[in-house]
Amino acid sequence: MNTLKTTMSKIAQIEQPERTDLAKHEVELGLMQDVKSNLSKFEKGWQQSQTALNQIDAKKREYVAAMIDASKVIKKQIDVLLPIKADLKTLETQAKELGLNISDSKEYQNAVTVTNDISHQRLEQIIFSITDAQKAIKDIKR
Repeated sequence: MNTLKTTMSKIAQIEQPERTDLAKHEVELGLMQDVKSNLSKFEKGWQQSQTALNQIDAKKREYVAAMIDASKVIKKQIDVLLPIKADLKTLETQAKELGLNISDSKEYQNAVTVTNDISHQRLEQIIFSITDAQKAIKDIKR
């Protein structure tokens, strides 16, 4: 009986091929399939992002051009607004000297309303905001 135990013990100690090798290879193959699948998804997403970035680039040029045009127009408006304000002050002074009540004039009231609503500082703020937006758009990089 002792010999049977010894023999069985010796047999148990003999290194047998691990059955987990097959499972290990299956796991590795499964991981590789996962990597391939995820890589395929990434490549599709990457292509979509490149298409979107190309669209942004095209729009970016349009927006920057429009902002430059808007800035030019607003700067011209500032150049027109400042003399209007000066002319209104002169007109007020002359009307007082002549004893006229210019504030009853609709044209005068309209000019005062427009020049009060649209201040030089407000136009400068708009230009500043446009300049900031231009910088932000130009900073969008691929």
